[in-house]
Amino acid sequence: PKPSFSVNPGSGYAPVTITFTDTTVGYESKRFWEFGDGVTGTTARIDHQYEQEGVYNASLSVWGEGDCHGTVIQQIHVLKPEVVRYDLIGLPRRGIAPLCTSFQVIGAPYQWDVDFGDGQTSTELNPFHCYESAGIYSPKLHACDAGGCEDVLKPTYVVAIPPYYETLNLYQGWNLVSTPVTLQPGQDTVNIFSDVNTSGHSLFSWNSASGQWMRMNKESPLDPLTGVWIYASEPAEIPLPISATGPEGNVTRLLTQGWNLVSFPGIAASPVEAAFPENLSWSYLLGFYAAEQRYTDPIEKGRSAPDQMVDPRSAYWLYMASPGTFTVPAL
Repeated sequence: PKPSFSVNPGSGYAPVTITFTDTTVGYESKRFWEFGDGVTGTTARIDHQYEQEGVYNASLSVWGEGDCHGTVIQQIHVLKPEVVRYDLIGLPRRGIAPLCTSFQVIGAPYQWDVDFGDGQTSTELNPFHCYESAGIYSPKLHACDAGGCEDVLKPTYVVAIPPYYETLNLYQGWNLVSTPVTLQPGQDTVNIFSDVNTSGHSLFSWNSASGQWMRMNKESPLDPLTGVWIYASEPAEIPLPISATGPEGNVTRLLTQGWNLVSFPGIAASPVEAAFPENLSWSYLLGFYAAEQRYTDPIEKGRSAPDQMVDPRSAYWLYMASPGTFTVPAL
């Protein structure tokens, strides 16, 4: 077997919890994780916390028939914790608009103000604010004490989701879908499709590292970068259990040379060139139009029309001229 795995996030400040997911196909025997800090594991998906800063060589070994085995290694960068005097926290940070969030100023400033990122501000220590319109907001705290003033920016911290992104709509036949935002822990798996009548068809994704289809089960992880092929015998509406907190920072996925099945996080359709960053060496993008059960015309990088949009509720085939790292803000 040719082992492969994904990590989310790919780096962070200590202490940081990383989710490791085995994406290997074509083996039935066993697996063994080594996280580079003396800790090991054997489950297909595992959360591991790195307590100290450093560069760790995380490895996955898998065994197939006849004791055939393989190992793959990825480096995990754990950064030195930032020393901050102040912070701004809020809950919930994800939800359907209008979204009301309770904020709290951490620290002991003698003067402060909170910019909610939507043009509204407050000087309360524990402000309550409602985001009336769908959007991605980056609130900022300005705090002062005898030692001076400090700004604390929380990038893409609050995500108010439009109501029509609360569900995934499946057409009769094959659908190529993804979840646009992070789902609740424990419900962020393919099990959200358990009530769909698939007429006996399996659900699939594509493992670009091994160049093989990957049959998914109800425990297979589902995140905004994962594309899923699913057959529906009749139209269906799938509720999305959206996480109230969501991850902070970025999510990362390694893309191989050739075709990759991928999506992107978002709360609205996006121009092609904005969804897939300029630094990615992709050449062509191909979507699937489920309403007519056909592929769309391929889009060539640098030649897309302004009105050619991609939807984060769908997944796409992306042809990479060379390997690259797809890094986008987590939603």
